[in-house]
Amino acid sequence: MDSIRPLARHAMRLLPVLVFFLLAIAPPTKSRAAENAAVALPEMGDTSEALLSPQEERRLGDAFMRNIRQSVKLVDDPVVNSYVSSLGNLLVGFSGHHPFDFSFFVVEDARINAFAGPGGYVGVNSGLILTTESESELASVVAHELAHVTQRHLLRSFDTANKMSVPTAAAVIAAIILGANNPQVAEALFAAGIAANAQTQLSFSRLHEQEADRIGIDTLHQAGFDPQAMPMFFERLQQATRSIDGGAPDFLSTHPVTLSRIADSRSRAEQFKTVSATDSVEYHLARSRLQFLSTNESPAAQLKSVENNLKSGKYRNEFAARYAVVLALTANKDYQKARAAIGELIKKDRERVPYLLEQASIELRSGDSGKGTQMLERALALYPHDSALTLALGQALLDSGEVQRAISTLQNQARYEYSNPQFFQQLAKTAERAGLAGEAHEAWAEYHALNGRMSLAMEHLRTALRDDSISFYLKSRLEFRLHQIEEEAKPNGATRERQIALEK
Repeated sequence: MDSIRPLARHAMRLLPVLVFFLLAIAPPTKSRAAENAAVALPEMGDTSEALLSPQEERRLGDAFMRNIRQSVKLVDDPVVNSYVSSLGNLLVGFSGHHPFDFSFFVVEDARINAFAGPGGYVGVNSGLILTTESESELASVVAHELAHVTQRHLLRSFDTANKMSVPTAAAVIAAIILGANNPQVAEALFAAGIAANAQTQLSFSRLHEQEADRIGIDTLHQAGFDPQAMPMFFERLQQATRSIDGGAPDFLSTHPVTLSRIADSRSRAEQFKTVSATDSVEYHLARSRLQFLSTNESPAAQLKSVENNLKSGKYRNEFAARYAVVLALTANKDYQKARAAIGELIKKDRERVPYLLEQASIELRSGDSGKGTQMLERALALYPHDSALTLALGQALLDSGEVQRAISTLQNQARYEYSNPQFFQQLAKTAERAGLAGEAHEAWAEYHALNGRMSLAMEHLRTALRDDSISFYLKSRLEFRLHQIEEEAKPNGATRERQIALEK
């Protein structure tokens, strides 16, 4: 229930915007639909109207993501995020043409769900990752969401977004996606008369789901995953609803699965040769990491549990089981055994980033900052520009007082971290320690902008610009970024620009 409350509170904050917008564009209705009717993304306006351009959609997506960061808690673990991004980008490579880069993120939520927003933003709940029984199952859901984006299903259902300001459209879309199963948001939709066309919307939604299944299965096959994983996973979820107290998983509520749809997806998958897709080690490591992060057990109890699993062979992947033991040993402050266990794991497998991160963490937490830092530097030489290794090294250098090396390490990484709030927060703190006030304000501005706090972002930039000691290059950069954020924050500027473009 704790994970639901922030979402509900945010949905309630968005209700005035949602109701105002929907009342303005909804057709009149004489009666209110039944309260248990399905709520889908509204089909509004003339579908022959031009959709948003890829640039406009990406801008809408950026604003949408800012709403997401304000609404739900995201997993900030670098091992988990790196894996999900790698899996997503692998599938993107086989998903056909797309006009923008995709961004993948993990929501800290035990419920089984995934969703696609505008502009290539795809979210996956941690509960979905832990529920899957194979990497192909997880890939099938991600491929399905990718198809929603590449086929622009959201904008085709919600094409009135091209008449709205970016902040308003992003807020409404986030409210609908996040509040699809929220009674207050549903109430607002009914009150606005949207349920009058519920059957048409539902049919349109089913067409989108079928198209996403078909394209997703093709993507799975081309990427080397088992196409049968999609119908198998859907069927397992549907069967599981019979034993779930309180209804279906969120994924089934937002992606309705019927027997005919399962049959259609299985028929599509059977057109391809049966493949024996092997799960990657990274998939199992990410699941082990999530299980470790989400447990409520004490370190001692967790250590006993994972050691028993390893000894009795109760695991899907031996390397991941050994990795879970290392994580538990480190959390239990048994550094000597943890050091030996991670060394044995690397010897049996190879030098993967999660292993190298944990190996350095053991030394840093045990008090040997010099050895831990050296390990991170060596690891970063093996995996240049790896986000997790760079953040760990920057923090280790800062903690040991090597501020200049820390700021240099982070600044060299900045071009690869343009959408990572965690990075800019660390960069800002490091720049402050280094006495670089202008650069610190710039980093804080990016951190706040990515989290949707545009006023704070602009305040930091204006404060930096009042400093006469900053360089001409930095001043130009700050002025340009301030202008960008001011335009993004305008409530109606994007609407006027869009209307002018349409009139031309």
